[in-house]
Amino acid sequence: MYIRFAQTRRDSACRVAPGLFQASHRLPPFDVTDWRHHEIRRLYGWFNGNLAVPDRLSAKVGRHGARRGVCWIADDAARMVSEARYLAWLLEDIGIPINELRSHRPGVPIFADTHQIVVIPEANAPVTLH
Repeated sequence: MYIRFAQTRRDSACRVAPGLFQASHRLPPFDVTDWRHHEIRRLYGWFNGNLAVPDRLSAKVGRHGARRGVCWIADDAARMVSEARYLAWLLEDIGIPINELRSHRPGVPIFADTHQIVVIPEANAPVTLH
């Protein structure tokens, strides 16, 4: 099983909603008095130090050229899931809605390690909102 935390709006480039890390582009101006902003930055730093950057984030699909992949967390990577849930909660608390999605087959895999998988999303992939 894989888990993905995604914004509620869709991204036309990868045809799905952007994930947690793209949410940083939508953050309101940094407020030094807001503990949530400090926590969000701390968590982004934690993920930068503990989650490998995939060596493949796109793939050529058919005659339409390259498509961007989507990252999912392995459900048995408990610490990653826990920190991602906390980050999702913080983002929601400052006004960026986040959904938790689950799937056994989220798409065509193009990269995987012990913590995550990157897939090219498929329209008929079985995904549930949790």
